[in-house]
This record gives sequence, C-alpha cells and structure tokens, in this order.
Amino acid sequence: MISLNRVIIAGSLTKTPLLHETASGKKFTSFTISAKDSWHTRDDVVVRSNLIPVVCWGKLAENVCKYLDQGKCIMAEGHLESDTFEKDGKKQIFVKVTACSVVFLERTGGSSKVIEE
Repeated sequence: MISLNRVIIAGSLTKTPLLHETASGKKFTSFTISAKDSWHTRDDVVVRSNLIPVVCWGKLAENVCKYLDQGKCIMAEGHLESDTFEKDGKKQIFVKVTACSVVFLERTGGSSKVIEE
C-alpha cells in the first residue's frame, strides 16, 4: 500500500509567533497561516480564508520567531498530524501541519529565505 503525507501551505501569519519550550527543553512554536482560496459561482467569485495551524521545532522554530511577525507571507512545507481529545464527552480530532521547512516570502522585491530543519 502506498502512503504519502506531505503538505505545502502559503499565506500570511495571523499573529506573531512566540517561542516555547517543553519540560524536556525542546524549543517549539505554533502559529496559524491564513491561506485563501476562491472559486466561481454563476454570479460571483467566492473567497474563503482557511486558518491552518502549524507547529515547528528546534532551530526552525527559533528562526521563525526571530524573523517573522504578524501579517508576513510565508510558505510552510511539512506533514499533517492529528491529535484526538475529548470535549463535552465527544471525541474531537485536531489536525495541524508539522513544518520541516519555512520559506519567508517577500511582498515587494527582495529575495526569499528558506529555513529547514
């Protein structure tokens, strides 16, 4: 059986990422990318913002927090991970992207910077 779990998301940061540390000392950050998609209806164009949760670890997390602010455009590549938990007695599933690389996209001129694990 073939299996593939790879995701690429491009959009803007909804908030400035903050660096955190686990009890064992591993650094991480989590943030949300707003990625828009659109489609045509008979009468109009519909635009929707998708809020995609992303987490990254180690040096990648440090660099994301060092260089990025709310509103910056980025592209994150990684894989999907799901966690389950109970809320109000019902099983919930939370899906996030665990990034292995982040490209800092410039809006005007300039070059892009790629940070990888």
